[in-house]
Amino acid sequence: MLSTSNLKTFIAVVETASFTTAAVRLHATQSGVSQQIAKLEEQLDVQLIDRTVNGASPTPAGKRLYEKALMIIDLLVQAESEARAFRKGLEGSVHIGLMPALTRVIAGPVHRRVIKNHPNLAIQITEQVSTDLIQSVLKGDIEFAIVPMFEAPESIFCQPLRTTYEVLVQASKPGDHHGHPIDLRGLHPMRLVLQSPGSIRREKILNELRAYGIEVKEVISIDSMFGTFEFVNQTDFVAILPAIMMVPEAFNRGLCIRPISNPQIGLDLIAIENKTKRNPQVGSMLLREYVCEIDQAHCQLDSLWQSPRAT
Repeated sequence: MLSTSNLKTFIAVVETASFTTAAVRLHATQSGVSQQIAKLEEQLDVQLIDRTVNGASPTPAGKRLYEKALMIIDLLVQAESEARAFRKGLEGSVHIGLMPALTRVIAGPVHRRVIKNHPNLAIQITEQVSTDLIQSVLKGDIEFAIVPMFEAPESIFCQPLRTTYEVLVQASKPGDHHGHPIDLRGLHPMRLVLQSPGSIRREKILNELRAYGIEVKEVISIDSMFGTFEFVNQTDFVAILPAIMMVPEAFNRGLCIRPISNPQIGLDLIAIENKTKRNPQVGSMLLREYVCEIDQAHCQLDSLWQSPRAT
């Protein structure tokens, strides 16, 4: 088995073309360097270095070994770095439950950071509608979830996350006023796509519209995010969706996205954990990460609404 020490010495000799200079680089003696190269040549039974009065140069065998030695040392450095990375961060496992509103734009950056900063923390992510997430947390199947605010039972630990807002989503057309605020009272009667009955968001949206006297002519229930996008894009139906999930379309205009000025419909998000299953350190870390990412999404959207690109 070749010694990594001998390989490093051999690399130094090839790169400096000198036993003396290699010894200086390695903080070793010239005789020690010579002995290591001689031992390497004896071990491989082939001459690796041509020794002349003008210096040291690799033989054909030496050139090939030099190429491989560089790869070996680089792999060892990477292996050491990756192994040491596991000394940092939180440990254990966590099952996270998220609504589609969060998995589309927010979750990816959050979990890339978490995986990098907490390599010993095993993460499982499940996407469900909010009512199913609440039940999963109650049963202990999911440790940490983010849902709209609701009256939680004593067995659930709740922390406020952020308040985001809903936007109107409709098919993109010339002159559609993309990015411009809209008063929904001027839009009725509405043909609206919503989640199925029982959804926390669905009931809140319908209650807000009724409170402002906005007539909803027809409602179709679609529990698929991509299904909603496709349906809206091909019809005159509109959807009311959380702004934070529509960042891509807000910028690429794949759909017409308009902030709702009246009635302003907020979405209060909370983090929930089963009190008997929760890991306070992990929960607090995830809360901070999601707050950070939601704030960043809001900043992106705010810059668009306030810029000429929205016109």
